Amino acid sequence: TDDIGITHFQNKLRRAEGIIPLAWGCDGNDTVGNEFDLWMSDRASSFSDWQTLYPVVAGEVARLNGVRRTIVKELAKAEWNPGYGIRCLMAGWVGGQSGIWQFDDVGQATSYLAQGFYAIGSGKLYAAVSYETLKRIDDKPLKKLRVIMDIVTDHAPHCQKPFMIWGITKTGITPIEAPI
Repeated sequence: TDDIGITHFQNKLRRAEGIIPLAWGCDGNDTVGNEFDLWMSDRASSFSDWQTLYPVVAGEVARLNGVRRTIVKELAKAEWNPGYGIRCLMAGWVGGQSGIWQFDDVGQATSYLAQGFYAIGSGKLYAAVSYETLKRIDDKPLKKLRVIMDIVTDHAPHCQKPFMIWGITKTGITPIEAPI
């Protein structure tokens, strides 16, 4: 793959600004997501390839969720809900290799590079159905991605405009257009 398109809901997606062409976003608990963002921002440049990155990131996602799970179950005496933790989606170039990885709430890491598409959060199903539908239509990829995001923001809870589309290449991350 020469480049990766990634959609940015204004407050959910982060990138390794000026370090490496790598972006990530988390769904679920914003506080835990912000902790992950800070942790990842401090370490993004330390990874030489995806094989080094994904197990470390998976471990941190599991650790953060484990801390939250302890607070919820033992201190608050409440039932665990996956929305109390985070799941993360990461895409970009590490060590010259493109990648799309998802980290679930127990830290399980799964690559989606072969599929070329993945989504997390409340818009996941809407995005997946839209993506599969639009694969059958002959049109420009950016236009298809814009339609997918319109459908998601129109129907999925917790997904709203504005959103941006970022292009991720070996050399960096750039906004493809103004916020929509």
